[in-house]
Amino acid sequence: MAAPIPEFVVSLSSDKQILSQRSISDALTKSSKLKAEVAQEKKKEEKAEQEIDAEWEVEMLKEDGKLIVESESSEEHVSWGSVKIYLVVLGGRYWMIFWPTFTFATVFECGIEILQP
Repeated sequence: MAAPIPEFVVSLSSDKQILSQRSISDALTKSSKLKAEVAQEKKKEEKAEQEIDAEWEVEMLKEDGKLIVESESSEEHVSWGSVKIYLVVLGGRYWMIFWPTFTFATVFECGIEILQP
């Protein structure tokens, strides 16, 4: 649902010129298509909430009255693929130059720090 975020709605023509600017409440009263879309979105949200609540209740019944639900993460394991993607993105476009330079600069800085009196 977009209502809590924007303050107004801008309508554009096919050639990307502004047709109108309105507040959300004005746009909902004047556009039946937008009103129908918002109603459909609310129904989807309510259905999703009901499904989540039902799943949670079933999960709680399985736990024999305990209020602790088991974590859904996979035992604090990060795959090598994820780490590799992170390191490549961190280095940017020229990661093959960045990482050796970064490593050399870090080792050099530590060496200088150790040699200072």
